[in-house]
Amino acid sequence: MSLLTITKLGESVGAEVTGLDPAQLSSDDPVGEVILDALEHNGVLVFPGLRLQPETQVAFCRHLGEVDHSSDGHHPVPGIYPITLDKSKNSSADYLRATFDWHIDGCTPL
Repeated sequence: MSLLTITKLGESVGAEVTGLDPAQLSSDDPVGEVILDALEHNGVLVFPGLRLQPETQVAFCRHLGEVDHSSDGHHPVPGIYPITLDKSKNSSADYLRATFDWHIDGCTPL
């Protein structure tokens, strides 16, 4: 196991998380609690070079809270929503284009 490091990126918001083993993210490893605490204190976390598989990302997100499955069908793994304007990758690309000046965080009804 490597050493998990959380480094603040700015005075008020943001931190970089390094030293994370992706295998820890989908298990009941207590690292999930540490990540959630860092997210609550920093607002935004950056995980450079983590390269998670979609299934691992969804499993980890379940440790942080409820996963939104309302947009199933846009990705083969439920809980993943591709943010792209390419209609071949996301049939809701036009909807996303219309929300770019507002937000795209899943809190608007489709």
